[in-house]
Amino acid sequence: RELKEQADLKIVLRKFSEQGIACLLTKGTPLAYLLYPQTYLRTRCDTDLIFADREQADRAWDILAELGYTRKNAISGNLISYEFACYNTGASGLETCLDVHWRLNNSQYLSDILSFEELYEKSITIPGMPGDARSPCLEHMLLHACLHRFAHMKDGEANRLIWLYDIYLMANSMEQGQWKRFTEWAIKKKTCNICVDGLEKTGALFPVSIPPSVLETLKEKGVDEDVSMATASSTWKMALLDLKTLPNWNSRFQLLKEHLLPSPDYILRKFDSSNRSLLPYFYIKRIFQGIGKRI
Repeated sequence: RELKEQADLKIVLRKFSEQGIACLLTKGTPLAYLLYPQTYLRTRCDTDLIFADREQADRAWDILAELGYTRKNAISGNLISYEFACYNTGASGLETCLDVHWRLNNSQYLSDILSFEELYEKSITIPGMPGDARSPCLEHMLLHACLHRFAHMKDGEANRLIWLYDIYLMANSMEQGQWKRFTEWAIKKKTCNICVDGLEKTGALFPVSIPPSVLETLKEKGVDEDVSMATASSTWKMALLDLKTLPNWNSRFQLLKEHLLPSPDYILRKFDSSNRSLLPYFYIKRIFQGIGKRI
């Protein structure tokens, strides 16, 4: 599987480069190359790529479609989602999945904490990867890993062992200057409490080498922050945080509309039907299913 994904990714990245489309690899795949003794030891279900904006992501999709990638039914909109997944199954029968992002996270609160421009400016090349493949620098990837835990707190997945182990490897690979920049970014982005939780939860399981001054500074600055890990423990609190993050009521109503009333085509595919007269029933059913799930 690793060999197939490497071969597929090499083709994709070369095509992007030929068309002048810049992207960064994030999460597990660059860590597999940078920090694990063998890439296959960092298991992962997909490869995450982030692009500058929706236009660049759509250009990337045109290329992926030509290469035989397909997209499954997924909710879409201007605010509800900043990503889409695409799949390619070759003659081997093994599936390669690419997760295409144009913002860091689908959460309104998390989506703009680190912009593509900020990530790309400090990005690094990935040894062993094809062409000029790049990823965020270690300090940005460590911050992203802590934010990723925060986003999945409500699902009960924040302390997945593989994510904590990633944090352990990143933390033990960072030098004094990188820790300084990581701390400065956490303070600037008001994510000190989120970062402290990620580092401490990791330190409870692994021998993490963190300069004492880093945790002291993050805890001191975190006192004045409005957001803590407790916020992420509730789906409703996260929903309210996302609404609060949006700049005006028009955008808030737009987000609610996209949650409650996605496109008719999506609804029909979701309920495996072509009967448009049943759309009101399907919408009501989906809304009550969603409320029940969140309760």
